[in-house]
Amino acid sequence: MDLLKQKSLDLLRQHQSAGGAFIACPSFATYRYAWFRDGSYCALALAEYGDEAAAGRFLEWGAAVILRYQAKMRRCIERRQQGLPLVAAECLHSRFTLEGFEVPGNWGHNQLDGLGTWLWLYGRLHSTAANLPSRAQVDEAAALAAEYLAALWPEPCSDCWEEHEDQRHTYTLASIWAGLSQFAAVSGDARSRDAAAHVREFVLTRCVSSGSLVKSVGSDLVDANLIGLVQPYGLLAWDDPLFQGTLARIEQELCTPGLHRYRGDSYYGAGEWVLLTAWLGWAYAEAGERSKAQAILDWTRAQANDRLELPEQVPHALFAPAGYPEWVERWGEIASPLLWSHAKYLLLLKSIEKA
Repeated sequence: MDLLKQKSLDLLRQHQSAGGAFIACPSFATYRYAWFRDGSYCALALAEYGDEAAAGRFLEWGAAVILRYQAKMRRCIERRQQGLPLVAAECLHSRFTLEGFEVPGNWGHNQLDGLGTWLWLYGRLHSTAANLPSRAQVDEAAALAAEYLAALWPEPCSDCWEEHEDQRHTYTLASIWAGLSQFAAVSGDARSRDAAAHVREFVLTRCVSSGSLVKSVGSDLVDANLIGLVQPYGLLAWDDPLFQGTLARIEQELCTPGLHRYRGDSYYGAGEWVLLTAWLGWAYAEAGERSKAQAILDWTRAQANDRLELPEQVPHALFAPAGYPEWVERWGEIASPLLWSHAKYLLLLKSIEKA
C-alpha cells in the first residue's frame, strides 16, 4: 500500500471545508486561506481518484465566490470596454477565507491564473458534475468568469507566485486560454472561443525568445510553471519544438535534481519545490517518459517528513541562501503540509498507475 497516497487523499479530504474550499496549508498562518488555483488542482486530484463529489463541492465554492463579487467583476469588465485603466485592488482578489470572502490587505489582488484554472476545471468536469445541487449557479458563475477573463487577459496582473503585478505572464495566459477554450467547448460561446484564439496567438508571438517560452513578456527567464502549457492545459503538444526547447531550459537551469521556480527567486532561499518537481513528473508520465516520471515519484516520496507530509519546497541547492533565514524569521518554517504538493503527487501517481 502506498502510504503517502493514502495520506495525501486524507489530507485533501480533511482540509476541504463544508462549503468546498481547500485550505492551502493548515499549519502555516499566511496560507490558512483558499485559492482558486491550489483548490482546482486539489479538486482535480480527488476527481482522478473517484471523489467527484469533492471536486463538485469545490466548483460550487468557486461559483459562490464569483457571484458574491460579480458587481466588482462587472465594473472591471466595463472599465476595460471603456478603455479605462484597471486598479488592481478593485479586481477580484486571489486569496479568500474558507467561507469565500476576500482577505483584506494587498496580496496580488489581480491574479487571473486561478480563475482560469477554475474555469478549465469546470469544463473538464462538466459532464461528471451534472448533478451538482447548485448547477445553475455554477453555470452562471462560469459564464461570468469567462466574460471577465476575455476582457482582462491583455492587462498585466500578478503571476501565479503572487509577484510581478505589472507584467504579463506566460503561465497565466495559458491558464486563461485553457479556461476560455474549455468554456467555449461546453457552452458554444463564440466570444470565449475568439478570445482564446487571441490569447494563444499572443503567447506564441510575444512570450517566446530564442526557441523557448519565457516567464513573462520581455523576460529572458524560464519559469518551471511553463510545464503547465502542456500539462494540463494543452496549449502546446509535448513534442512541439517550442515546448521541447522550453523543457530543455527548465531541465538545464532549474533542476538540481528537484525543480526550482526560476533564476532570481529568493523566497525561502529559492529551494527545490516539491509541487513543481511532481508537476514535471506528471508531464513526463503523460508523455510516456516512464523512467523519468518514476524517478521523480521516488524523489517526491523522499521529501515527506515522518508524518508523511509534503512541504512547499525543501531547502536544498538554494539559489539564494541568504534569503532562507530571512523568510524563516518573517513567517516561520517552510509551509507543510502544502495541499497543492500532495495534489501534484497524486496526479503524478495516478498518471503512472494509468500507464
